[in-house]
Amino acid sequence: MARARKPHPADVANANVAASAVRFKIALFLGIGRYATDIAETLDEARSKAAGLAAMHRNGRRPLIYGVTADGRSGLVTGTPNMEDPMKTYSKFNAQRAAKAAGHEPDEIEIAKTKQGFHMAREAVRASRWA
Repeated sequence: MARARKPHPADVANANVAASAVRFKIALFLGIGRYATDIAETLDEARSKAAGLAAMHRNGRRPLIYGVTADGRSGLVTGTPNMEDPMKTYSKFNAQRAAKAAGHEPDEIEIAKTKQGFHMAREAVRASRWA
């Protein structure tokens, strides 16, 4: 029988702050020292504004929503159901395997490393194949 895990005290404190929040701040990291921010009165409004920020700035990152209490304490609100799932990345081996499963020959694809992982792209058909 599985035991219920005791929540971490910091998670409990964070949940209490989020539950008693009077406003919510939304922040999306854009790059070195740059953020897109917004403020909302309710959590539902904050989630919709966060989705809007993510749609406006398509950089693969998810906005963070912080609940702020009347005395200025803030806590991260986790579990944003209106947001898309984060991008799934694969290792180089899995990208090669996926290409093979899709019926591509190894000389037809190019696997490039990106910030998110590896990207598989079909190369143009080589001129030597037509000769």
